[in-house]
Amino acid sequence: MVISEIMGGFGNQLFSYACAYATAKRNNDTLILDKHLYDCGYFRRFQLDQLNIDCTETLLPPAAPFDRYKHPFRTKFYEYRRDRKLPAPIKMVREKNEFTYIPEQFAYDINIHLTGYWQNYRYFDQYRQDLLRQYIPKTPFRPEIQEQLSTLRSTNSAAIHIRRGDYVNFKGGKCLSPTYYIKALNLLQQSAGPDLRLYIFSDDVPYVKQALSPLPSPIFLSDSLTLTDLEEFYLMSACRHQIIANSTFSWWAAYLNPNPSRRIIAPLADLWTNDFYLPEWTAIPAEIIAS
Repeated sequence: MVISEIMGGFGNQLFSYACAYATAKRNNDTLILDKHLYDCGYFRRFQLDQLNIDCTETLLPPAAPFDRYKHPFRTKFYEYRRDRKLPAPIKMVREKNEFTYIPEQFAYDINIHLTGYWQNYRYFDQYRQDLLRQYIPKTPFRPEIQEQLSTLRSTNSAAIHIRRGDYVNFKGGKCLSPTYYIKALNLLQQSAGPDLRLYIFSDDVPYVKQALSPLPSPIFLSDSLTLTDLEEFYLMSACRHQIIANSTFSWWAAYLNPNPSRRIIAPLADLWTNDFYLPEWTAIPAEIIAS
């Protein structure tokens, strides 16, 4: 049995699931999801249940999330029930070296419990087609989103993802400099052709409109559409090319892009090194700024 502790936001959840799925698949084993963080009031939402993933079994039955800080006794009881559900014997593996490929740590005899993000494509890339099949929404998109998806797929479109949000508050900075996006676009234009259409995806559109004003005629879908996170994600992935941020959200949007002629440009900055990206992606140095 493979038990995967799901953590973090949507992109991190996709990484945790992909690694655990590949581990179970290679060993012809059962996969179970451990979503206790979300059951106990985690600040992120569990979103894998909105996708057509093969694994729907969870360690404990689905329950309405509760605030662990407001309900300490309920939390203790929940943790007791969770501990009782873990099979024995079991190998507990907690990620220690982020982004590093260490396949031998997944060797196990009977049961294994995985805790980590496992952000390295080599853990699961052999099952990419399986993940493309599973990582699609259960619920059909609204007609206006379906129409936009068709447009993005049928034109020479490029998604540019600028993440700010919580990155703005990180000590020392975590946001990418606008110069990265200008350099990336110059590279993309050399191979993508003159009819390239730029689509901007960001959680801080006012900043982008001011800081990246030199971009040629960018399209902000958020100007005409109110998008959910999943809608934004799949619109980004539907573009023919991607210029991604130092973010698992746009990493996965690029990874799930099925276009055989796709061009993906990614930033080399801080923790995000070449080992994080696929060999066919173009990784270029990017500066981290404070805000």
